[in-house]
Amino acid sequence: MAVGSAEEIVDTSGPPGEPMGRARWRWLRLALPVLMGLVLVAAVVTITLHNARVNRADALRLTDDLIRALETSVQREVQAYLAAPRVVVRFLADMIDDGIQGDAVADAPLEQVMRTLMRRATTLGAVYAGDERGHFVMVQRAADDRLLSKFVDDTPGARRVRLVTRDEADRVVDDRFDPDDRFDPRTRPWFQRARETRGVVWSDVYRFFTTGALGVTASARANAADEVPLTVAGADIELTAMGRFLDRVDLGEAGRLAVIQSDGRLIAVPGGQDWAAPAEVAATTLLHLDDLADPALHHLYQRFRVDGQLREVVNIGDSRYIVSASSLAAVVGRDWWLLLVVPERQFVGFVEVNTRETLRLSLVIVVLAVLAAVVFTYQAMRADRRLAQVRRAERMLADQGRLLTALGRVPLIADDQDDAGLQMLVRLAAEAVGARRLGIWRLEPERNRLTSLEVYDREARGHTAAAALPAEHLGGHWQALVEGAAFAVDASGSPDTGIVRYYLRPGGSQRLVSIPIHGRDGPLGALWLEDPPDAGAMPMLQEGVAAVVAALAAARLAPSDAAGETGLRRAAAPSVVPQLGGIDDLAPGALRQVSLAARREQGLLEQVRTRVGEDDRIGAAVFPRLAALSLRFGDDVALAARDAEGGSVLQRLVEEIEAAGERHDVPYLKLLGDEVVAAAGFDGDADAAVRRIADLALDLQRICREILAPVAAQPNYRLGIDLATAMGAAAGFEAANFDLWGDAVRVAEALSASAPATAIQVSESAYEQLASDYLMRRRGAFFLADVGATETYVLVGAL
Repeated sequence: MAVGSAEEIVDTSGPPGEPMGRARWRWLRLALPVLMGLVLVAAVVTITLHNARVNRADALRLTDDLIRALETSVQREVQAYLAAPRVVVRFLADMIDDGIQGDAVADAPLEQVMRTLMRRATTLGAVYAGDERGHFVMVQRAADDRLLSKFVDDTPGARRVRLVTRDEADRVVDDRFDPDDRFDPRTRPWFQRARETRGVVWSDVYRFFTTGALGVTASARANAADEVPLTVAGADIELTAMGRFLDRVDLGEAGRLAVIQSDGRLIAVPGGQDWAAPAEVAATTLLHLDDLADPALHHLYQRFRVDGQLREVVNIGDSRYIVSASSLAAVVGRDWWLLLVVPERQFVGFVEVNTRETLRLSLVIVVLAVLAAVVFTYQAMRADRRLAQVRRAERMLADQGRLLTALGRVPLIADDQDDAGLQMLVRLAAEAVGARRLGIWRLEPERNRLTSLEVYDREARGHTAAAALPAEHLGGHWQALVEGAAFAVDASGSPDTGIVRYYLRPGGSQRLVSIPIHGRDGPLGALWLEDPPDAGAMPMLQEGVAAVVAALAAARLAPSDAAGETGLRRAAAPSVVPQLGGIDDLAPGALRQVSLAARREQGLLEQVRTRVGEDDRIGAAVFPRLAALSLRFGDDVALAARDAEGGSVLQRLVEEIEAAGERHDVPYLKLLGDEVVAAAGFDGDADAAVRRIADLALDLQRICREILAPVAAQPNYRLGIDLATAMGAAAGFEAANFDLWGDAVRVAEALSASAPATAIQVSESAYEQLASDYLMRRRGAFFLADVGATETYVLVGAL
C-alpha cells in the first residue's frame, strides 16, 4: 500500500489566517456566497426552462412502468383467486386416494373436511365430489354465511337426496330430503372432462345447476384402486365473485379493467356484475365487448383483434387513453386476456403540480445548502477513513516487521520431523493478526478432505493438529479451496452452510477468512483465520502477515517422497499404553499423552491400597478404564413442556435416550434428576467402549436438538465424556440397583457442567482414544487431581 510523503500531508489544526493571507481569506469568504448565489439563480432558471419537458418525459416512462405493474398485480390477483380451487380439488383427490371417504362418496368424514375447506377458502362457491355410480356430496355457500350440504345416494331403486343447512357456528338449522332433485354428477362437464384426464382441469364457463350463476369449475380425478369406483372432486368459482375479487386493483376513478376470452366475451370485471347475456340467449352465453356502451373498451378490442398483445396511447374522441392487452394464459392455463383502459390524465396530472412547484424554487436554495453540508460531511468522513486506512497500514507494516524479525529465529519450518518451527510460526502469526484461532490446513483432493497441519488457539494458548474435514462438510467452499480461491464466511449471514454447521459453530467461532496457499503445481492448502479483528480486511491480510505465513507454510505443505500416503506429519494417539521398554524412545510430551490414562488408573489404585489395604477388602468392583458420559439439561421449563402431539417432552426424551443406549450397546444408563449418566467398558475393552460412548453422545446431541428445538428458542443441554477409573456396587433400600462413582463419572459430570450449550466436551484421556476417528476442537485446560492441568476438547463429529 502506497503511503503519501510528509510534504503531501496538510496540517489543518491551525486557524485559517495562518496558512494563507488575511486578505485572501476575506476575499474567499465574501466571494464564495456571491458565487453560490449566482449558481443558485442559474439553477432556478434552468429548472424553470426544462421542468415541463423533463416532467413530461418522466410521465411517459412512469406510464409504461405503471401499466406493467398493474398488469402484474392483476395477474397475481387472478392467479391467487384461481389457486384456491386448484389446491382444494387436488387435496380432496388425494384424500379419496388415501381411502378417507370409505366405500361411498357421501360419507360424513369427507363432508366434514369440505365444510372446513369452505370456511377457510372464502373465494369458493362450492366444493364437491361424485363417483361413476352417481353418488355425490357437496358443500355450498349459502346466504348469511351458512353452508348447505347436499348428499346424493343414487342406489338403484333407493335414490335419496338429502339437504343439510348449517349456520356460521356449524349448527344444523335445516335437515330435509328433496325427492324432486334429479342431479346426476356423471352428466356434468366437470365430471366428464376430469375422468379422461389426470391432474386438475378447468371447465368452460357454464351455469351452475344449483344456483344458476355463471362460473368455472376446477376438477380432478382421484387415482384410486381399480376396485374403488372412479371419483372426481370439484370446486366452483362464480364469475361475479371473481369480479369482486378484482375490486382490490386500484385503477383510479376512470380506469376500466376486464378479463375476456379471446373471442371477446367477458369473464369478469370489477364490481361483481353478472355479465351474462339476456335470458332469451343460451344459458352459457356471456356478454360480448361489442354489447357494452364503452367506446374505450370497444376501441381496445378492435385493436386487440388485429395486434394481439399491445400497450400504447390512443386518441378516442377528445381524450387520450393508455390501453393495454396482455395474455393470462401463462397464469391461469386458459386463453384469457386482461384489458386495461386508463385516461392519460391520471398519469400526467402531476406535471401541472410540478409546474406550480417551480414557482417555489427558492426551496432549491435550502436543498443545495443541505447537499453542500452533505458533501462537506462526506469529505470529512472520507478523510477520516483514509486516515484510518493509513494508520491500519502502518500497524500492519509494523506487525509484519516484528513478525519477520521473530521469524528469523524460527527453526526450520520445512522439516516435517520437527514441529517447533511450525508451531512458532503459527503462534506468531496469530498474535500478529489478532485472530482468535489461526491454522494451516493441507488440501487432499485425492481423499476429498482438508487436514489440519497446525492450529493455534490464542484464547486457550494451545496447539492442535491431525483433524480432518471431509469435502461434504465444507459444501461449496470445497471447490473454492480446490481452485485456490480466497473466501470469507460469516456464521450470522450463512447459518446453514456446511462449514458453519460442522466447523465454526462447534468451535464457538463466528467468522472465518481463508487465504489460499499455493505451490509450484497449484493450491496446497489454506491458511484459516477465525474471528479476525476486522472481517473486511481480507485484501490487507493477503498482502501482509497472512501472505508471509502462507508463503512459508507452502514449503511444509509441498509434497515429498517421504510424506507417505496420508500427508499427516503426526500419527494419532495409540489406543493402548506402550510397554516400559519403549518409553526411552518417546519425547516427554508424547510420554505424557500416551500414559495419562494409566497414571489416573494408578493414582486411584494407590489411594485404594493406602486407605483400605489389600484389594480383597474392597467392597465394590473397580473398573480401571471405564468410559462415562454425562448429559445435563439446563432448561427446567422445556423439560416440563408438552410437544406438538400433547405428550411430555421429558417422557419422549427418556424413551429416545433409552432406545439410543440399546442401539449403541451401552449397558449402564440412568436418569438422575436433570442429568443422564451412561457408562460402558465393564468388560475391560476401553477402546471399543469409548467409541460406543462417543457415538451415543452424537446421537443424544441429535435427539435433544430435535425434541427441544420446538419448545425452546435456544435449547440448553450439555454433554461430557471421560475415560478413567470408576467403582461400582449394587446397593439400595428395598431393591438393589447398581451404582457407579469415581473419577470417570465425576469428571464427565464436571465436563458437562462446564461445556458450551449443546456441545460435547471430551477429556484428554478420551481424546487419546478418539482422535484418529473423530473430529475434535481444542477448548482449554482442565485440572485433575494427581495429574495437574490437562486439555479438554469439543467433539464435532465422526470422520
